[in-house]
Amino acid sequence: MTALQDTIELGLTQIESIQGDNTFTFDEESFPCHVGTQTVSSVLETGGLDETQQNVLVVRKSAFTDGIYPQEDEKITLKEVVYYVETVSTDPTDTFLNIVLKKTK
Repeated sequence: MTALQDTIELGLTQIESIQGDNTFTFDEESFPCHVGTQTVSSVLETGGLDETQQNVLVVRKSAFTDGIYPQEDEKITLKEVVYYVETVSTDPTDTFLNIVLKKTK
């Protein structure tokens, strides 16, 4: 790891500890994360409104010791709620993942 990656890793670890016990479950394994933004929106569909809830998780890549990361349409459980992965992207330093989760009610 570079010095910048180490600094980002340390910062994310500190944010995780400040936020408390934020973990999500993927593939029957728990991972620490930083819960970022959350949005709730309603879209008019045939038959009424469709409410969509979206969360963004920031996860250190080093938390995935086996190197297997969540992919689009896979399930993740966060605070006992099941979400589907909408997108996964990495930062320019390749240190962490931004995982956008989507839950349709």
